[in-house]
Amino acid sequence: MPLGNPDRRQPPLNVWVMAIALALASAIGAGAGMLWLNSDWFGHEPETETVTVDSPDA
Repeated sequence: MPLGNPDRRQPPLNVWVMAIALALASAIGAGAGMLWLNSDWFGHEPETETVTVDSPDA
């Protein structure tokens, strides 16, 4: 005994469209992340090490 109506056509899932959209979104997100990491938007200067105490020679 089948479940549901076998004569009714199932709507397409559009798997290929979803896969392409996922790949496109991940590529855009990765590109935006790389731009964010490599940009100097906030003008931060690289931190320098400050020595406050001389270390004893061993």
